[in-house]
Amino acid sequence: MRQGEGRDPLGAPTTDWAEVATVWAEVTGISAREFVASGGEQNQATYQILMRYRRGVDDTMRVEHRPPTGNGEVYEIVSALPDARRTQLTLMCKTVKS
Repeated sequence: MRQGEGRDPLGAPTTDWAEVATVWAEVTGISAREFVASGGEQNQATYQILMRYRRGVDDTMRVEHRPPTGNGEVYEIVSALPDARRTQLTLMCKTVKS
């Protein structure tokens, strides 16, 4: 998903996430941690997502893991790492609170 600008039904400006493409990928949990921030306890998990190489995927985007294997989880891309032959893309991601 890529963040884009638009207008709501009343004409006010909004910044929503728009779908860029639907692809098959493997999502693997790597680590999880809890920490205290802003006076409250927070959770954060790190995920690795493997997919076919696709130009234009970068750290300004998000990934939504949809059914049947996902439950609509949203991950923020931290880095997009292509392999040497540009056949596979490894996305290092973190969870996003919706």
